[in-house]
Amino acid sequence: MSVKPPSLFWALLALGQFLHISRQVVSVSITTPLPDLDKVSEIELQAGLTSGQFTSVDLIKAYFSRIEEAILQVPMLRAVTNLSALQEAAILDYEQLTYVPRSALHGIPVLVKDNVATVAFEGVAKRLREAGAIILGMFPEGAA
Repeated sequence: MSVKPPSLFWALLALGQFLHISRQVVSVSITTPLPDLDKVSEIELQAGLTSGQFTSVDLIKAYFSRIEEAILQVPMLRAVTNLSALQEAAILDYEQLTYVPRSALHGIPVLVKDNVATVAFEGVAKRLREAGAIILGMFPEGAA
């Protein structure tokens, strides 16, 4: 028997448990400090998510902060960010607690280079989301 993702109603209910509706959006306490975002691997992130050291919401907030820092340091750098990433993260955190993770990418934030053709991006984005990855946004080629 396969595990089905939660209905929209239950996902939104779970979202209400994780989010505080405000401009600051999320307030979740982290039991341990997040790893160095510039050096951490996907395997280390997944281990932290699985063990409950931090949540996907924690990661999204940290990565958005890091993206803002990078944009301030390199004014020509731009990133198109996914404004619903925090909501997606809260839903995936709920799934992590309630169901079996979708894949090793479950709850992991990713950025996509903007040189990916639009049609190809749609296919890649769909497969990443089905695997449980959270697309933070797009950034220019050569930026990383």
